[in-house]
Amino acid sequence: MRKSQGSSLFLLIAAGLFVLNFLFKFLLYPDVSLWLDEAYSVFNAQKSIAEIIELCKVDQNPPFYLILLHFWIKLFGISEVGARSMTLLFSAATAPLLFLTVKRYWGVSIALCSTALFSFADMHFYYSMEARAFALVSFLCIASLNLYFKVFERGNYWLGLGIGVVNSMAFFSHYIAVFIPVTQLIVSLFFLRKNNALFFAVIIGGIVSIIPLIPWVGFIIEAMPEKGVYWLQPPGFGQLVGLFVSFFGSKIPLILFFVVGAVWLFFNRSKLLNFRALTDSEKFKWVLLLCWIVVPVFVDYLISFKTPVFLNRYLLYVSFPFYILSGVFVFGLPWNTNIKWGIVGVLILAFGLSINTSLSKDENWKEAINYLKQTRSKKDAVIASAWYTNMIFSYYYDKEFFKQYNNNVELLQSSNVHFFNSLNSENLQDIQPGERVFLVLCHWENVDPEHTITQVVETEYNLVKERNFEKVRVLEYQRK
Repeated sequence: MRKSQGSSLFLLIAAGLFVLNFLFKFLLYPDVSLWLDEAYSVFNAQKSIAEIIELCKVDQNPPFYLILLHFWIKLFGISEVGARSMTLLFSAATAPLLFLTVKRYWGVSIALCSTALFSFADMHFYYSMEARAFALVSFLCIASLNLYFKVFERGNYWLGLGIGVVNSMAFFSHYIAVFIPVTQLIVSLFFLRKNNALFFAVIIGGIVSIIPLIPWVGFIIEAMPEKGVYWLQPPGFGQLVGLFVSFFGSKIPLILFFVVGAVWLFFNRSKLLNFRALTDSEKFKWVLLLCWIVVPVFVDYLISFKTPVFLNRYLLYVSFPFYILSGVFVFGLPWNTNIKWGIVGVLILAFGLSINTSLSKDENWKEAINYLKQTRSKKDAVIASAWYTNMIFSYYYDKEFFKQYNNNVELLQSSNVHFFNSLNSENLQDIQPGERVFLVLCHWENVDPEHTITQVVETEYNLVKERNFEKVRVLEYQRK
């Protein structure tokens, strides 16, 4: 009876954490414009499932998130809140799943600490309302961890079927999630003799994951970013440090983490020096946490010198072992409980103060297009670059155009809005510009490094006004 009451209490706490996470992130999240990648998600999620799959065969984004979003926007629409709310749901659902998983294997105090740090982490706050796959991958990572622990605890390798399904969903949400099963395989090898069920579970899960992957191998290889061609560059040491800072929101919480960790190490040095004397469960938890950090971060870092894919948001799911370790360090100190919770409170406060509630996506398309519509007349030509900004442009210019995903560019052209990656004098004459021309530029330097667009326009027009909406530039030209 008492055990049942305890379970009910923890489930109630988990439900409360979900509600608090959802409300906290929803109510504090500012009203910011969608940015280019979010418009890509919503635009393509409108397509049929078959069209999404065909698109992803030639794209660097896998299809699972877009397929989920496809059904979501059918229910909740393509508004900013409607499109982003599915991500918020997964982010909020991560909190109770993280709490219940950590509570079972590390205890209630560490579970509350790690869940609180996740809830107040600036990076998770930022991506909790972005119409991209990163919060979904984080949720699936914790779900996979939960199943992985159950295999170690129960010895039931058939749970590997569930691990395989979850890992497959994570991988087909974002390819960098491949490090989740890779990490699990490496950890299982450490315990092959004492817990071969763990290894067999990973193998079964790998088979389940590989089956849907086989038809995609060629597409993935073809779509791999090339150094010098892809927009990302090979990482430097500063980016590696920046990744860890981003997990904590700023340098201060990260420094506190290392300070507490150093104090913990001082008091527990004999335990680590006598690592073999630890129970198998303790060894498993330590190896898992360390591999969870080392494998994704450093393998991805090294790979990125050949094919650049090292980016903070791609490795968002690697933040969780840091939050768990924070609790392990604090509650492993030989001090009064009140002091320990005081340290946790300081960490949470440092995390909370790092949250940027006035954040933006660096591209204020909403205000830029609103300004353009108020300033130009229909006879004034608009030249927009890069060409692929047509999706986000049409979202704020005319949602009916946006919904017509097969011919939204043609519809915009009918409104005298034209998209180019570069421009020559013939292109300019073809659009038959009038007395005024407006340029809307974002990401244009990636596709037009020689600035042909401004050079060609300025042979016939004078720049009379420029407005910057973060990284979206709106330039007004008058004929000479």
